[in-house]
Amino acid sequence: CRGRNLPHRKVTPFPDENTVPVMSMYIGHIQRSEAEKKLPFIVARDHRTRITFAHLLKGKSTVVADYSDYVVNVLYNDIRMLDHKKLILKNDQESALKALYERLRRLRTAAGEQTLEENSPVGESQSNGVVEEAIKEVEEMLGTILSSLDESLGGNLPQESAAMAWAVEYSA
Repeated sequence: CRGRNLPHRKVTPFPDENTVPVMSMYIGHIQRSEAEKKLPFIVARDHRTRITFAHLLKGKSTVVADYSDYVVNVLYNDIRMLDHKKLILKNDQESALKALYERLRRLRTAAGEQTLEENSPVGESQSNGVVEEAIKEVEEMLGTILSSLDESLGGNLPQESAAMAWAVEYSA
């Protein structure tokens, strides 16, 4: 049990106020057994606050129009909650994320907010270590949550269950 005065996550001090905030996103997968298909989920972490968001995806699309409005809107609202009027979205140049970034950029531009893109070098996942760390934390917490749910249910939680989407979001 955590003490009341201990933080949930390690918090680093804010950088210079003139620094443009950065948010990194990465697509991970849940596959609990060989019989199950891989379920993609997206993890987003704000570098400044270390706040992490996670959402289950219906699929991994490389076409801008194919991303579900739900995922785009929920990520847009996650970013709005952080209140960054100017933001750098950092990516590893994966086409699926670039398509998602384009949808987010359009929404933010329409709202009068500025979105810049920063590309990590191809094949250099360590250059985006902030989100790699977030993925690892979310996967560990998700494993714990699903294990607990499975034990309570007396079997595996079905992948199609709404509780699966809840578990992904709650694990962040």
